[in-house]
Amino acid sequence: MKVSPELSPKKIAVIAPNKPFFGALIVTIPFFRALRELFPEAELDIFSPRKEFAMIQELGLADKIIEYDIKGGSSGFFTTLSLLREGSYHALIVMRRESMRDRLLGFFSGIPLRLGFMKKRCPFIFHESIPYDKYIYRGENYLNLIWLLGENAPLRFFRPYGESTKKRDSIWLLPCGSDEEKLWPPENYAKLARLIRNRLDLRVKFILGPGEKSSFFEEEFKGDEKVEFLKNLPLKELLLEASSSAASVGNDCGPGHIAQTMGVKSIVLFAAEKNVDEWVNIAGGSKSIVSSGPIEMIDLEEVFTDLEEILKRPGSDRKI
Repeated sequence: MKVSPELSPKKIAVIAPNKPFFGALIVTIPFFRALRELFPEAELDIFSPRKEFAMIQELGLADKIIEYDIKGGSSGFFTTLSLLREGSYHALIVMRRESMRDRLLGFFSGIPLRLGFMKKRCPFIFHESIPYDKYIYRGENYLNLIWLLGENAPLRFFRPYGESTKKRDSIWLLPCGSDEEKLWPPENYAKLARLIRNRLDLRVKFILGPGEKSSFFEEEFKGDEKVEFLKNLPLKELLLEASSSAASVGNDCGPGHIAQTMGVKSIVLFAAEKNVDEWVNIAGGSKSIVSSGPIEMIDLEEVFTDLEEILKRPGSDRKI
């Protein structure tokens, strides 16, 4: 089913993912950009138990954030169902791919057009659905849902945020992350920064959050005009900063997904993992390096060689 222009939804509800980490929120940005740009007159409301989705509203990509209690049992279910019914929505998109609760919310809401990811159980819940592909970037899977509204959302939505005239003359280094076992040693990032500065003649920007000890890097590069530290920047500023980055190298972390969703070619470092493809924007020119053991086993020269290689890659224009 393709939605003809005269049936384009005027009010859209989205049940957003609720994974409790920053990167999972960031990878939804291209999806919400696509909805906002393809349906600029539509009211767009996000249903989520996570208050952090207010950041999407602050970017101008949603009109309302409607919080609900995911642990509220039957009472919470019917409260959320009432909100969906009272909203008089024309379309509902369920971004969560496993939750039967959210599928049932959609089914009983009575919303005329219900879209989501395909499951063998209860296929009748959605009017149209697509399979979730765990071997492509999670943000790309979300963009694929736009097809169900009759709109082709190409990878151009992985692009810089806002208007920018900045020259892409820097490399983002991302030593950040919440889990110790996911962190490549800071000494390696310092060595990589020197290789970038000396052999590529590019600036280096360390992106640091509240959990990172910046003193090590600041001491290592004291007085170095080609090395900069961006600490605890708000989301919007980071999105704008990404426009000056030619590439990024980092751990699997939120700022890394900022780079990838803004069209920055990236190298993402992982400890031994079963499947990392859904966290790497391969179609956008990024690649992963997965250790066969602890993440510190990843070789510095391999990382630098791969960085040189992705810098030579043209931007991807593949359509979803």
